[in-house]
Amino acid sequence: MATNLFWREFTRDGTPDVDHLADAEFLSTNFVDFFGKWLQDGQNSTTDTMDALIKVFFENPSQFATQIFMVADGSFITKANRPAGDWFNPHVRFLAIVTLPNKGAFSTSTKEWTLCIVASSRLTDPQAFLQVASWNGKAFRFYQPFWNFFGVSTDAFGKNAYLGPFNGHVNGSCIMKELHAPWIHWFNPSSSDDFLACLSEKNKQDFLAAPYITQPGQGLLSALTTGPDVLEPMIENGVSNWFSQRVKADFFDASSNLLPSPAHIPRWVAHLFLATTINIFAATMDSNGTTFRIPADHFYDNELLQTAGLGQLLDKAPDLDVSINTDEYQTAVEKLRLSMLQEVDVFTGEPKPLNYLELPLTALGGDKRDGQGQKMIGFRVVVENSEGQAPFNILQSSFEDAQGVSKMQMLKKLGPNQWLGLFSQNTFNAIMMVDFWNPIYSWRRGVLMQHVPQQTTWTGSAYDLETRFIQNVSESSYVKAGIKDSPEYQFIELLKLDLGTHQNNVNNYFGTIMTYLKAPDTRAQAIIDYLSLAESRRRIYRPLPLDEFGSSMPYALGIPFDSSLLEMRPDGRIQPMPARGVDFLRKWTSSLASADPEVIPAGTAKSSGPVAISALPRPSLLALPCQGGLASTSTESVLAVRGCPYAKKRGRR
Repeated sequence: MATNLFWREFTRDGTPDVDHLADAEFLSTNFVDFFGKWLQDGQNSTTDTMDALIKVFFENPSQFATQIFMVADGSFITKANRPAGDWFNPHVRFLAIVTLPNKGAFSTSTKEWTLCIVASSRLTDPQAFLQVASWNGKAFRFYQPFWNFFGVSTDAFGKNAYLGPFNGHVNGSCIMKELHAPWIHWFNPSSSDDFLACLSEKNKQDFLAAPYITQPGQGLLSALTTGPDVLEPMIENGVSNWFSQRVKADFFDASSNLLPSPAHIPRWVAHLFLATTINIFAATMDSNGTTFRIPADHFYDNELLQTAGLGQLLDKAPDLDVSINTDEYQTAVEKLRLSMLQEVDVFTGEPKPLNYLELPLTALGGDKRDGQGQKMIGFRVVVENSEGQAPFNILQSSFEDAQGVSKMQMLKKLGPNQWLGLFSQNTFNAIMMVDFWNPIYSWRRGVLMQHVPQQTTWTGSAYDLETRFIQNVSESSYVKAGIKDSPEYQFIELLKLDLGTHQNNVNNYFGTIMTYLKAPDTRAQAIIDYLSLAESRRRIYRPLPLDEFGSSMPYALGIPFDSSLLEMRPDGRIQPMPARGVDFLRKWTSSLASADPEVIPAGTAKSSGPVAISALPRPSLLALPCQGGLASTSTESVLAVRGCPYAKKRGRR
């Protein structure tokens, strides 16, 4: 007989979330996947550590196929070199993919299943973080000990949007923030020495004792035989298959006919107008080891435009092939004081620890910022004048958003290279060309979304969303007043241009970047500008719960934290973001970091928006809630284990 199982009720008023006992009806309705049924069998629900859970599968290879991956945000740091290094935590985590033998991960067959198990480095600690995302061919279900049902993929679009697991799994799918090479934070069997140097002695002892991490009698981490290159296609498959299920549920009836009024329209179009989530990316050094190229994703939405059927705006491969040598790059890094930081407890005594500083609350993500009333976050500088393992760390448009746009724009095939979507190709191109040069966190596309209708109706040949959207924009005060620099006015003008003109404008933009980077008198400033732009985009992202650890990305300590946000211009130069854009983005990110997050931002002309994030109290956690238990013992109580806030109701701390 199984022990008690629970389900989590998430709140939006700042009060603690509440656990409820899962009765027979709830179990039969929700615990229907492989893992949910497994929890109900015998004493399986008493399994409460990573070690015990993984061994169930790892030690039975005839029944299960188990692949284990390792990630650490501070993997490039040599722990022994840190003065009084007890405060240093590389944030080691493990991810296990479990399937039936000889079956691929995240299959659409309901006869198969996949478990995605994520855990901290504290393998045998019942208080450490542990989460299971269980895929049954149609959706993910999320569980955490003391085996608590946190929701199913579809909950990401209902009353629990951006709550619980869905402030990380924003669109209801599995995630891998650093999805594409060079995977600077992921363990690769060919570069294990980097990870060995960052581990504590306790880590090493624990990992040697775990046969799924270290083969008995072999070297440390020897059982980890697969790397992120194997994981990437798995995650992409999981995201793509879930989005296929989403589009079926929202747009089609049981007979595969388009619905007259599809569901969740704002969340679908958000993939085009907003950055619902992000991926982390970095440059790859050339084979000579002394030069690299700035990632193209820094300059345009490469992730989206390389998706089949969506790349019309690119009539040829973008020419952005400019080599940057490490010396000139390092000069820019030192000017901006790009450094790697480790979050620590705020230090109130004197003297302050070596390399200690405090930054505003917005310097790191947090869930439900209703905690202890503190306004600052403590950090220690781990490495100064460095971006870590790879140059030009950037945020890029996400694979999830590209998949969302692809699905909503390819609802029905009309002919060769012709699809029925929510927007015609001409309107889609015009939307993309609004702020094309800012592929992520574009406030201009963001405010345009205010004019998108909440619902749409089938007219017999198309949905009326586009017609009503264009009408709404045309009737806006910005267009009527002829405010030429407004996104509304620009969009209406862009609708009048043909594809060839758009392509010429894109190519001219790429040309200005090349000129700025190649010209001897502007090259140094161009590198500084593009690094500064990357920092500005990181600062927009940092308050969000998905920004878990300080050492994930660099901080530009040479840029005051209250400096203006920056944006790219069509001439390849950067400029301060106008007030309308700053207001839009800060209200939106403030909401996402609050106790009552709104995935779709309120209209800037219609709402005063959520309270400014600078006025919000300090979060109860420094990290994403589902990583809350990731902390090492510290003489300075660094990252004291507060546990997952979603498990606090019954004292899981």
